[in-house]
Amino acid sequence: MKVYGGNFFLPGTIKQVRGIIAGTQRQAAMATGSSLSHIRTYWCQTGNEIELAAAMARPGVLLWCEDRAVKSVEDYKDIQSRTKGPVGRGED
Repeated sequence: MKVYGGNFFLPGTIKQVRGIIAGTQRQAAMATGSSLSHIRTYWCQTGNEIELAAAMARPGVLLWCEDRAVKSVEDYKDIQSRTKGPVGRGED
């Protein structure tokens, strides 16, 4: 399983955050509401140890973080804990 990371906009906001997901590019596209083409162009496989640990602990779940200087796995939040609605498009 691979871990992908990239930026997307939090649903209902203009705030861009870092997102990670353990799974496929298609899962990342579905979780962020982006097109597969967008994910293939702007997201990449991450090698960051903290991101790998956070995403692998919750495979298939989109996690996000506001701070670019992530220091621990606890810095990442589950997108579903923030909102009950669908996730916004990452390319807006």
